[in-house]
Amino acid sequence: MLLLQLYLIYKSLFCEGLAGKRGQSWRFNPTRSFNVPSIRPVAQAFVFLYTYINILPSLVHHPAKVPVRPPHRLAARPPMTATSAAELASRRYGLRWTNNLWGPQPEWACEPDVDAIRAIAARHVSEPAVALLGGGAFNKLYTVTSSSHADLVFRVTLPVEPRYKTASEVATIRYIARRTHIPLPAIIAYDCTADNELLFEWILMEKMPGVCYAAAAQGLAMPMECKQAVARAVAGHVLEMRKTCLFSKIGSLYQRCDLTEAELAAAAPTELEDTVLGPAVTMCMFLGPLKMLITRDRGPYRTDHDYVSAQLNAQIEDNKLLRAIAAGDDAGAPYDPSDHGDDGYDSDTAEDAAEAAEGLQALRSVLPSIFATAGPPPSSQVSIPPFVLRHQDLNHSNILLDPATYAITGIVDWECTISGPKWEDTYPAFIDGTDRLEQPPQPNAGDGDGLRMEQWDEWEKTQLRRAFDQVAGAMPNEDYEAEVKRIYLMQMNSVGLSGRMVVAWVEKLKQVINRGWQGIGELLHN
Repeated sequence: MLLLQLYLIYKSLFCEGLAGKRGQSWRFNPTRSFNVPSIRPVAQAFVFLYTYINILPSLVHHPAKVPVRPPHRLAARPPMTATSAAELASRRYGLRWTNNLWGPQPEWACEPDVDAIRAIAARHVSEPAVALLGGGAFNKLYTVTSSSHADLVFRVTLPVEPRYKTASEVATIRYIARRTHIPLPAIIAYDCTADNELLFEWILMEKMPGVCYAAAAQGLAMPMECKQAVARAVAGHVLEMRKTCLFSKIGSLYQRCDLTEAELAAAAPTELEDTVLGPAVTMCMFLGPLKMLITRDRGPYRTDHDYVSAQLNAQIEDNKLLRAIAAGDDAGAPYDPSDHGDDGYDSDTAEDAAEAAEGLQALRSVLPSIFATAGPPPSSQVSIPPFVLRHQDLNHSNILLDPATYAITGIVDWECTISGPKWEDTYPAFIDGTDRLEQPPQPNAGDGDGLRMEQWDEWEKTQLRRAFDQVAGAMPNEDYEAEVKRIYLMQMNSVGLSGRMVVAWVEKLKQVINRGWQGIGELLHN
């Protein structure tokens, strides 16, 4: 898949000519620090590939004191679209957006107040000591140690998707813990609002034992048979979720207490009375400084057509607002990047945004041809619900192992988990990659030959995918229909890089559709 993505980029940027201005809205501005036009296509190609292999960066923050309120209970939840400058500033306290090689990225505008963290933790353990542990894409983690309790983790999160992201992760962990045998951290307490002395959403959870897969496997230390055992164990957990975590709609899980009456009315029930399937938490719906100002249909969605259409509409509305701000239109209020310290908006991108808009409209024109508008029959007539809950980022850092036995001790980082269509259910990130059937020479520990290490990694992951398939079965969605849907999403998320490239792909796809889908394999793989 990665080779296919790279080839599409290469062909569009190099083989089909480089004439014309390449679209790079505020979402992708890879050459801001370059003044050499000749490296522009190379930088853009590298950016696009990197964006689909890696996750976005890390974070930090600081607050003042406000009156304390009992966690995660509000009589009335606020609407999720900011309508004034004051409301926007309040909703995104501590969050600053930047724009660099990897597109829009969140940053912490201030450091977390460790005293506030300690005060919150003290309500649950005796005399807690707090120390920085690390962070992920949107969070900062602290270890909480106490004589009265085993070590805990206190996670502070950026307000990139207020309330929904924290609330859904808590509900997801609790739901999976009750439905599967996957080792998960117990949730001690949480607040999915910023209405507390920390001024940020937080989760206090059990600290899982073990080390991450990346650390255990560093320097070729882990034997191949142990890696295969890990792949089979992960496959067992994935298979268990495929059997027990099935839903009739696409969305994220929530405890009823964390949704409004209107959201509960639109939510879908689950097997657990206190848990429902509600608004989907996806990065496409919140990544970037303007998303909080637009109306977004978060679901839950009845079909994959509705699911993808909602993401496309969010991109279109985001693009419209970007162009309005660039044109000085009042429709761009209340957002002013200078008010928030943002560098995630570039006033020189109006022309590129117009090109991106053409790409988005081109994608809209073929949406009904790729995603069927007719959904499944009512749930009462469906023996197996069509949508599966799955971890969105099973990478080397989110799988914890016993360093002595390599047994899985925990799987962490369940944010942005949704019950998605089966064509999104691909191999876990830690074993995904390009097939290499012939075994290359094995490198030595500390080998500096990058090519040799890459070839070995490709061959090793090929073996791990085989081990995974032995337990979970061959991937159910490796067909042209599934692949074209995944590439459609890839094109939608890359439209800020090159609207022209997206339009060219859509035109070729239309030709294939007009031929009754003859030649789809050639389009996907050439």
